[in-house]
Amino acid sequence: MKVHAFPLDRDGKVAGPARTLVDFAPENGCDGMTVDTAGNVFISGSTGADTWPDVAAKSVHVPG
Repeated sequence: MKVHAFPLDRDGKVAGPARTLVDFAPENGCDGMTVDTAGNVFISGSTGADTWPDVAAKSVHVPG
């Protein structure tokens, strides 16, 4: 699974081709995503966030 980013024009419409933001291969992908008010993308999943360019992420262990 891949997450793509698109350039937008002033009206918020797609204005160019997609680029791959995150490629989860060979994993299955993410299980959640959000964007904060600063435009940072946060994606949750089971892969190492340190390999994702342009994604603000931090690994956090959740017991359970």
